[in-house]
Amino acid sequence: MSELFNESTRSLMVAIYGWYVFVPVLVGLIFFKKLNKPQVLIFYITLLSGLNHLASKIVRSVATDHNNAWVFHVYVPLIFWLTWRLYKAELEKIFFRGFFNLLLGVCFSFFIVNSLFIQDLKTVPSNGIFVISGVFIMFGFSYFYSLLKQTQFKSLEKEPVFWFTSGVIMYYSSTILIFLLVFSNLEVSYRSLEEEKLATVIVSILNVFFNLVLVTSYLIALWVKPPRLVLNNFS
Repeated sequence: MSELFNESTRSLMVAIYGWYVFVPVLVGLIFFKKLNKPQVLIFYITLLSGLNHLASKIVRSVATDHNNAWVFHVYVPLIFWLTWRLYKAELEKIFFRGFFNLLLGVCFSFFIVNSLFIQDLKTVPSNGIFVISGVFIMFGFSYFYSLLKQTQFKSLEKEPVFWFTSGVIMYYSSTILIFLLVFSNLEVSYRSLEEEKLATVIVSILNVFFNLVLVTSYLIALWVKPPRLVLNNFS
């Protein structure tokens, strides 16, 4: 296992992700005028992800304490809001009236309280990340449920939200599993420092791998050409 999960593998995957995260952004810019409304929101999500990656690297390199946690305190509510807008238009009919506005208010209140009183700006907002992971997984399974209830045929390989949702479920499910793995590791007494380092590298590699999966889903969602249908009101 150590031959695959090592620092060299981690560094290589991080380097690949460092440029690959901007590939969907480039695709979105090239085809921007041809994107439908869901794809435009997916493009903004992709752009925000790329900017977050770039900003976190810059802040970490220039900050005297090399702490870039505050970037993620900004990123979490923004990525939640954009994803909320996407699924609100897709799923509003299957939830009770006012559900999405209530969810937005509750989650934003939690993000603010978490940043001010629980995990300050110098601490990665893992609580907020855990919350959006759970909400996004709920959005994803609700979307697939809505597809089962549709009476008209849809060619899913041409549906941007289908590809986006597939990546979201895989990535954020893995995020929760990684969180649980990290927390369980905190309670483990390692036999050696080398074992502890290996566990950290494995978690890091898995996180980057599923980030690559998520970015690939963004790329496909922006690349496909959906059929021209009457679109929901994205507001």
